[in-house]
Amino acid sequence: MPPLLKAFLAVALASTTCSAKNGSNVVGSTINTTNSAIAIANLDQQIRQAGNEAGVEELLLVRSRFLADYEALDRASALGERRHATGRELLLRARTRSAVHRFADALADVEAAERTRAKPNEIAALRAAILVAIGRATEVIPQLEANLLRHPGFASRSALAVAYALTPVVQAHYPAVAPQNLIGLGILILQEITAGVLVGAMAAIIMSSLQVGGFLIASQIGLAYSQSFDPSQNTQGASVSTFLSLLGTVLIFATNLHHLAIGAIVGSYRLLPPGGHLPTSDMAQLVIQLVSSSFALGFQLAAPFVVFGFAIYAGLGLLAKLMPQLQIFFLAMPINIMAGFVIMFAMLGAMITLFLNYYTISMGAFL
Repeated sequence: MPPLLKAFLAVALASTTCSAKNGSNVVGSTINTTNSAIAIANLDQQIRQAGNEAGVEELLLVRSRFLADYEALDRASALGERRHATGRELLLRARTRSAVHRFADALADVEAAERTRAKPNEIAALRAAILVAIGRATEVIPQLEANLLRHPGFASRSALAVAYALTPVVQAHYPAVAPQNLIGLGILILQEITAGVLVGAMAAIIMSSLQVGGFLIASQIGLAYSQSFDPSQNTQGASVSTFLSLLGTVLIFATNLHHLAIGAIVGSYRLLPPGGHLPTSDMAQLVIQLVSSSFALGFQLAAPFVVFGFAIYAGLGLLAKLMPQLQIFFLAMPINIMAGFVIMFAMLGAMITLFLNYYTISMGAFL
């Protein structure tokens, strides 16, 4: 099972687990959250206070998961290997082993914890997560159905819907007989990773058109140095780029175009069947076309601002020649920014419509 499908099913499983823990529908309620810096500081303080006591593995896994801290992951794995006397310790070791992809050993620990009469809910949730990770998602569906009966709600229903929709369709494209040697298995895994990276890279390249357009717009209206964190790229970027990226993402979901992304995942199994020959030349051509068309779209989105920037800077240059004593910089910046905002909000609807049309056509390549 490729990484993208695992991610969808893992999210579905996580949603079901959250619904089971909360036991109520939280749609429409207000959830107060802690500032991220404070939360990380609190987590580090809890890790320091726990030392090497049992249970610190959970905290270390949280830190490694959200901050990509491999040292915390190594420490959690080392501590987990030392303790396996009780059912709780066995479950902790199973979590650390599954985090480093030792799934067979993790399942063995789960079975051993079940014999010690550990908490059934924790055992079921951990076993389901491991089965999803190793491609045995159909075995998780009965648990999702049971969770739906115990805790009916949006999260559990959507989790079951994703599992029902994707799993049978995807499994039909896999070879009936598994590879009989490690070389064949390794080739199959590499092919699936390549196909998954291609689909994920397609979405990233398409969204990068908003980044290009936003940067060009910010450069023309004098906001290039106004930087903010862009969650879609996980880096700092111009505020206009961040605004356009977030707006584009919201409208993709609001207009149900995210179904195209799910369809592209399923369609990739038809165009790039597991175990078949990868059309590397066609894949390279697709990536090249996407990169060029995304850059062209970004320039098209910023074209009115490029014309505006040329006109206003030419006019200001002429004014500076006619009136050398006038402080052009202090006069130009407010006018430039204000006029840029007026043009942006006047053109915003057309810009986003153009992007959504491009997104629809590009994602349809796998449908």
